[in-house]
Amino acid sequence: MSDFFKESKLNVLDNFHIASGGGQSTFDIEKIVSGAYHGQIHDLFIVYGTKIFGHFDVNNNLFTVSDGDQDEDFAPAIVRQCLAKGGNVHILTQHDVVGNSLAAVFRF
Repeated sequence: MSDFFKESKLNVLDNFHIASGGGQSTFDIEKIVSGAYHGQIHDLFIVYGTKIFGHFDVNNNLFTVSDGDQDEDFAPAIVRQCLAKGGNVHILTQHDVVGNSLAAVFRF
């Protein structure tokens, strides 16, 4: 059974790389947060244990990154929003990715 899930994960990661050529993927946290809230994310990739501190102003569609002193960890909210809007969430290990702990493929 683990081979099935490993193959599925590899296929989804391959799709991310293909989408990056067409501008349908991003590592940009602001675009990912906005996309999650507006139902634009098809696949969200997040490394297990990633913490993202900041605040999202829904009315102005603006995410502000912070150092974490006053804001909560926003990573769970991104995952919840993505799932609530029908997106797929892929929890990865640091071994699965190079350099970035958060990425997304947009629906359109």
